[in-house]
Amino acid sequence: MLNGDYIRGLVDGEGCFNVKVWQDKRPNRTYRVEVKFFIALRDDNYHLLEKVKDFFQCGRIELAVKAHGNKKTQWRYVVARKEELANIIIPFFENYPLIGAKKKDYDLFKEAVNLFTSKKHLYLTGQKFPRPKRRLVNPQSVGFIRIEEIAKTINEYRNSLEPKKA
Repeated sequence: MLNGDYIRGLVDGEGCFNVKVWQDKRPNRTYRVEVKFFIALRDDNYHLLEKVKDFFQCGRIELAVKAHGNKKTQWRYVVARKEELANIIIPFFENYPLIGAKKKDYDLFKEAVNLFTSKKHLYLTGQKFPRPKRRLVNPQSVGFIRIEEIAKTINEYRNSLEPKKA
């Protein structure tokens, strides 16, 4: 059985906190929001993902799409249900805080999950989730918003809640 410190280190090295917003093509819809936590490992470390899944008692393991000429098979442990993120994953990282470069991503991810689980993202500044002000440079990612833009939106929302100074 893995312990919390091991999982924290694994996530610092191989984990990802992902927030995607994309335009919904269905009528009367503007944008859809997806929040996802995952750990991606090579095929020969599949057993570690099974242990992580057993540790958290949620999520799934899926085959990762090969990208950038990668010829090795990769697997991902994925948690995408907002309730599991809010009630299992986020409390875990509050008890075992990240200490590497992913801490900043986690902090923004946590705020995004809290915003989305409370459905407040639907009413930012009295409108549906705002459209991205610019598209990304990567043509494969057109329509997605970088986590920095999510952070800006969260900060704007937070500022809108503060009482106005007279």
